[in-house]
Amino acid sequence: MTNRKFTLRVFIMVLVFGIAAVGQVYGQSGTFTLTDIPAKFNGKYACFYGGAEFGGVLGTTNPNTGDLTKLTMINNGVVVLPMWYESSGGMFRSLDFDYTITGCYIIFYDEPEAYLWYTYEELPRVIFERITLVSGSATMSIKDGDLKE
Repeated sequence: MTNRKFTLRVFIMVLVFGIAAVGQVYGQSGTFTLTDIPAKFNGKYACFYGGAEFGGVLGTTNPNTGDLTKLTMINNGVVVLPMWYESSGGMFRSLDFDYTITGCYIIFYDEPEAYLWYTYEELPRVIFERITLVSGSATMSIKDGDLKE
């Protein structure tokens, strides 16, 4: 019985520590919402790429630099992308502050996962000169950017 209590205590400590660590990396993120996406992109997937003086900025469901990253599906001409920035050590943190990103783009994918930072030049994308995030969030129309197919 004592062994079970010890095992339960260790499990609870690991669980609490794990939740605390994940909360520090993947907190409540802002979002980038892209509207007016042509119907032919419904059911496809999207990822936001941008740069900043503090590192790369991504808009995706779950950033994972070491392997395939889960992308966000486009539905009814809209996609809502959680926003992340690359901090020191290559870890991604939620982007939840005001910032203006210049020279950014969203790539449209056929598959639900992709390798980050590989730009897939042959895939359709929309390019934006500037996006201003307020508390890490913004909404723009695809008409505000330059769609390359």
